[in-house]
Amino acid sequence: MPSCVDSSTHVGTSPLRHRDLRTFLIGQSAGVTGSSIGSVVIPVLADRCSGRHQLIIVT
Repeated sequence: MPSCVDSSTHVGTSPLRHRDLRTFLIGQSAGVTGSSIGSVVIPVLADRCSGRHQLIIVT
């Protein structure tokens, strides 16, 4: 029974050689980084603008 994927042609190839995957991973990384930064920066800016200076960080 023949195999659908010939393993000899895929030896040593990295998934990162595919441009679409690299583009997807870069986009996901940027999105996660932006969300993480935004979840810290927005409350800090709101606190600074309010004038109260009572920042409470909940983890």
